[in-house]
Amino acid sequence: MDFVDELRDRATGTERTLSGALYSHPDHFQDEAERLLSREWLCLGRADEIPNVGDYFTVQAMHEPLLVTRANDGDVHVLANICRHRGSPVASGSGNAKKFVCPYHAWSYGLDGALRATPRMPKKRAQDLCGLPRHRSEIWAGFVYVNLDGEAAPMAPRLMGLSDILQNYRTEEMRCVHSAEEVWATNWKCLVENFMEASHL
Repeated sequence: MDFVDELRDRATGTERTLSGALYSHPDHFQDEAERLLSREWLCLGRADEIPNVGDYFTVQAMHEPLLVTRANDGDVHVLANICRHRGSPVASGSGNAKKFVCPYHAWSYGLDGALRATPRMPKKRAQDLCGLPRHRSEIWAGFVYVNLDGEAAPMAPRLMGLSDILQNYRTEEMRCVHSAEEVWATNWKCLVENFMEASHL
């Protein structure tokens, strides 16, 4: 029985704890990554972390290096953080930039991911090249979400009930004042469950 089957059992009223292998066996994680994590919405951070044009931060979701930017039009874009030429990251960490320049051969990209310049590359060939791939994203309650395969149903309508519960907290008006990065040597379900238990809240 896999993770999805066990969740189905829970939904039909067959209460039980998930089996230990679902937290530890690499095959189960690979199945979850392919059937759930790579197909659904993942939270990357807060939109208020990049309030100004040119602000950006980088993050990795699953095996995808991502670049989250505030473009010239004020919109937030989630881009592949990989140069189309030789695959080097075009940005790291966070900050503010007018463009993103690959450290390998100085190809440059706009804040929206559009290819801007390809030094030492014939113009005719450069015209056939494309910019950084853009991933499907949504901002909900001030949080930036991405869907890596681009096929998930829109997120906001699915969270209408939660929106009603959170509306008095005005989460879209909140501002990030501190962030820290931690690496947890645990399965993702342990982390989610830990923060859902009332004793930890």
